[in-house]
Amino acid sequence: MRRSSEAQSRIEVYIQFYNQRRPQHELNKLTLVEYRRQFIA
Repeated sequence: MRRSSEAQSRIEVYIQFYNQRRPQHELNKLTLVEYRRQFIA
C-alpha cells in the first residue's frame, strides 16, 4: 500500500508541475495556468 500512495503522490506533484510551472512551447512559453488567466482577466 505504501508504494501505491507514494506513486499517487509523485503523480500529483508532476501534474501540478506540468500545469502550473512548465512553460508550454505551443502557448508562447506560458504555463497552462498563465494561458488560462489571459482569458479570465
